[in-house]
Amino acid sequence: MAITKTAAPKKPAVKSPFALHPAVSARSNLPTVRAQDVVLSPDGAIALVIDGLAVRLFDTRSAEALMTTAPLSGAPAEHAAWSPKGDRLATIVRRQNDEGELTIWAFPSGEALHRVEVPRFGTFSHGMPGVTAPVLVFDDAGATLFVRSTVDLEPEASALWRVDVATGAASSWCVPVKALIESVVPGPRDVLFLCLASTGDTPWSAWTWGASAPLVALDGVRGYDSVIADERIWVMGHERWAYAIDWRTLRANPTAPSDGSAIDAERVRGVALRAERLEELAGRARGRWQVDHFHWRRASEASAAQDEDQFGRPRSSPGVRAYLHTEPFPAAQCARLGRGVVVRDGVSLCALDLYRDRVVETRLVEDLKKCVPDGARMRSVSVGGSVVAIVWDKSLGGGTALVSVLDVDLTALGLA
Repeated sequence: MAITKTAAPKKPAVKSPFALHPAVSARSNLPTVRAQDVVLSPDGAIALVIDGLAVRLFDTRSAEALMTTAPLSGAPAEHAAWSPKGDRLATIVRRQNDEGELTIWAFPSGEALHRVEVPRFGTFSHGMPGVTAPVLVFDDAGATLFVRSTVDLEPEASALWRVDVATGAASSWCVPVKALIESVVPGPRDVLFLCLASTGDTPWSAWTWGASAPLVALDGVRGYDSVIADERIWVMGHERWAYAIDWRTLRANPTAPSDGSAIDAERVRGVALRAERLEELAGRARGRWQVDHFHWRRASEASAAQDEDQFGRPRSSPGVRAYLHTEPFPAAQCARLGRGVVVRDGVSLCALDLYRDRVVETRLVEDLKKCVPDGARMRSVSVGGSVVAIVWDKSLGGGTALVSVLDVDLTALGLA
């Protein structure tokens, strides 16, 4: 009698709340309730989710909870960061009287190694809804952790803390200009690249710790978040423009004049793409007011260019490449993805890459539930290797959130 082999039951396909690029596939949806933020391990295998201001850890492939009895799991936190080597985690939570408690944890043991008090701690990011930048940032070696702190939007209280990961020793420094520190990116040879929110002072600048003046400062580069990818500093956050900065070229000639023709050429190219995208969104809109919104946005492109020429032309020079976003929504957060950078704007996730001095923008993920700014559901994004995780607000501010984990084929996208 022949034995009939029974096929193993197929694992059901993971459903994603997004429209996905062919090079992107859904890995898992993590069972969270009130997720505020997600941080992936360097290889993307584990997700740390701040869920109801408490830490929870998950296997991103099986979506199973991990370390449920370790001190790390369940620890209070508002922000978290994972070291580049994956052996350390940092969390921070605000206590009474604006005191912040920073904890450095060993991983995978979950042991608390150091606890550091951060006086007058605040987590300001630009007031635009949904705009975030990392509060905790490890340097590439994982030896130093930087903490960005601002209390009550007071420029004079905006400070950086530098913490030695091995010992827990900490020191602070206030940038000697009255400006809020929006984001910090540790660069080569202990250079710090800062985005500053200011009126009158230079928004983007490069510093060494404790210096009284910047190494380089640019008056035409503005943004609220930044990241290093493929040896370039990408600056994001402007509603229209992104910037790719070649630090070596800029450092060699920091006073090179802006190239007006480059900006004009980029604007012509970008405006055409934006107009096409706005028409597409208007065609998909579900209500008359949404249709009118996108048509108004398209009509306002010419006046936006005039305002830029009058009040602050974007910077372009041999060391700075300006790029006009195709997506019409303000870029809210960015992270390194392969050789490029992934940008979250609240309703889509796009990859930017500089190829032969031309910025290539690829839409990886799109939220089809809402496509206007007041309906932005993407609240946070994190990248680990070729894995991307997104906190998605299921109820538009109602407190119910989903963490969607995605696999990205970097080779297919030319980002490997």
